[in-house]
Order: sequence, then C-alpha cells, then structure tokens
Amino acid sequence: ADEIVFIANNKSSRHDSELYTFRLQMADQLSQRSKFKVSWYGEIPISRKFYRGKAESKDQILRNAKFSVCTENCYHPIYSHNYFTEKMPEVWLAGAVPIYFGCYNINDFGFATHSYLDLRTYVNKAGKDIHHIDFDSLLSRIENFDPPRYENFKEDVRYNIKKEHGLYHVISYDRMYETIIQTIVQANS
Repeated sequence: ADEIVFIANNKSSRHDSELYTFRLQMADQLSQRSKFKVSWYGEIPISRKFYRGKAESKDQILRNAKFSVCTENCYHPIYSHNYFTEKMPEVWLAGAVPIYFGCYNINDFGFATHSYLDLRTYVNKAGKDIHHIDFDSLLSRIENFDPPRYENFKEDVRYNIKKEHGLYHVISYDRMYETIIQTIVQANS
C-alpha cells in the first residue's frame, strides 16, 4: 500500500541527542506534504489524525506498508555509536523500505547502500528539538521510488541478510552486550 508507517511510542527526553521530537516532526510534515497515507502506531496515544492505536501485529502492519520511518532513540557520536537495534531489520524482513536515522556509524556495518533511505542525508540538527529537514528532497526520493528501484532495494536487503557477518551477527546478543560495555567505557574516558 502507499503508506508510510511509524511504530513508536511518543516518549520524551531532555537529552540533546533524543529523536522522539524528530519522529513527531517527521510524521507531522509527511502527513501534511506527502501523497502517501501516514499512520502512527503506539501504545502511548498522540493527538494527531494519523494515530491509529496500538500495533496489534507489527509485522502485519509493516507488510502492508511501503515505507516505515524507523529511528533509534538518539543520534550522538558516543551514545548511538554501534547502537543498532531491531527497528530497521524488522522493516527489511517485512518487505517495507526503512527510512532510518539513529546509529551514528551505520555505514561501518557494511549494509548495502540502497537497502534503506538514510535520513542523515536530509537532516541537519540546529539545536535541541530543532531539526532542519530537507523535505523537498526527501519527498522527491520517496515519491519516485518506482518498481525497478524497489527490486534493487529487495536485492540489497537479501545481500544484508546473507553476507558474512550479516544481519543476524549484527543484531546478536553478544554484539549488543559488547556495544553497551564499549559505550560506557567511552563515555567515562
């Protein structure tokens, strides 16, 4: 379907690196400016016309969507370095196109370039709670995602899953614990 989904709870934080505000800003702008239907699913209700309630089946929602904005909870050189969670892999496995922002060094994981839309290309942070987003370029990219581009996307996702040290290595518990320890050590250095 021609739908962009958000599956997230509308939380808040006072930390400069938080992306909760960004998610809501993205949903508001996409809802107003995109030709796609925008839907937000989460347990914590938001007062927006695109709020659809709790996600009963995240996988089913993603299987029916064309895109999903999936962001980690923060973007920061230390706190989100190597911080890559289930968000983008769940979107890949359901067949939707991730619109991703979060892991500071996402390029180090070796994922195929066209397997997601990297929001870092379209966003500049101007201060706490202020993100300047190049919506014209982002909307152009989303709205021109034609069938041949989608086939390339699917091929790149297959590469991400099958490559040596692929997706299942990246989201392993061992790597997660290692990342947490490295982040704590870096933050206290």
